[in-house]
Amino acid sequence: MQHLKKVFCLLLLFYFSFHFLMPATFYLIMGYTPTYQTDYFSIQSILKGGGLNLASILLAGVLIYFTKLNFTYKPRADLRSSLYLIIAILVTVIDINTASSFADKIKGQGGGNIFIVMCSLMFNVESYILFAFASSSSFFPSSGLIFVFFKLLLASRSAPLTLVNIFLCSLASPNLKKYWKRYSVVVLISVVFSFQGYKWASLIREKSFSDDSSIVTVLSQETSGIPQDNRSVTTRIVGRISFLENMMVPIYYKDVLKMDRSNIFYDKYSLSNQLKILVNNLVPGDIFEYDVYPNQYYRSAFLKLDPAISKTDYTSINMTLPVFFYMYWGSIVSVLISAALIWGYFMATAHIARIHPLFGFVFLSGLVGNFLAFFDIVMLVKMNLFGLMAATIFMLLSKITPDTGKFKWRKS
Repeated sequence: MQHLKKVFCLLLLFYFSFHFLMPATFYLIMGYTPTYQTDYFSIQSILKGGGLNLASILLAGVLIYFTKLNFTYKPRADLRSSLYLIIAILVTVIDINTASSFADKIKGQGGGNIFIVMCSLMFNVESYILFAFASSSSFFPSSGLIFVFFKLLLASRSAPLTLVNIFLCSLASPNLKKYWKRYSVVVLISVVFSFQGYKWASLIREKSFSDDSSIVTVLSQETSGIPQDNRSVTTRIVGRISFLENMMVPIYYKDVLKMDRSNIFYDKYSLSNQLKILVNNLVPGDIFEYDVYPNQYYRSAFLKLDPAISKTDYTSINMTLPVFFYMYWGSIVSVLISAALIWGYFMATAHIARIHPLFGFVFLSGLVGNFLAFFDIVMLVKMNLFGLMAATIFMLLSKITPDTGKFKWRKS
């Protein structure tokens, strides 16, 4: 279990280093450039947001360090994965060919056939890489390049970061010594070509919604009032990675502009509203009034976007877990709650790993993107549930997958 603790804490360190320290260093050297808006800038708000996140992570790390669990974590690497990979590739190809344009997806009209969409949540190359690296005797590292290619076709620019996250999660796997060199080459290739890939995916996006005036108004410029062409690709990538501006603006609204409870934030981001959306997402039909994920209302709460557009056009922005609680209860309570929740997520990860190690990897993979970036209950629960379903299918398919011979795992 000590090994799982170390991997969990390493993910916490990566989260803060990658989304806070690295962008801050870049801006100190190159100068600060806003990504989403030009109206507000407050170094005090940035420092406060960074401090809230750092304090929460450090306190959580202390709690995790002193936590003693009376069971051991025994990862396995004996599952067969080739059949799952074949099905995942087929489902992804069908999904790409039946999906609507990127503009339609932004407007909530994309996704193609609902059956294919559901299948793609349980059969996808990302899940294959996570599961196979963690527990397969026949992992195919080059599948990472297939994953990057598919994500670019879908106009997604996050594939390299996903591959890095999976690598960090897989530090808890006995497969690490066997595959890390080949997988590292794949990650390196994806990172090196991420600049060109970013431009390619951006062109797909721009072409897809170039004729849609409402989408162009919101998304054709990532920064309100600052054309994309005036910023280098490196600056744009750093802006998307950075959480500095994301957390600065809400804190500025609360501390300087004295935002009151009439702001749409306190309605759409409330835990009660998130629970209603979660129920609607987990059961057929809508028990409660239909609404979109809370993060889509970030621009309406803080960037003056019409709430009607936020509801119809996907424009999600993360504000980080501690800043979310800061908006309600201030610094001390925010740090205490955030640290307690991070520790609780670690405990949930450890206990779910007792059922099967692969389930633990599902929870590990969701720590950074679905939990720390913003405590989105809907996305966190939904993606972990589908991840557990995908892991179960992966294990069942392993029983009927032929032995791949030369890739057979041998215990060293």
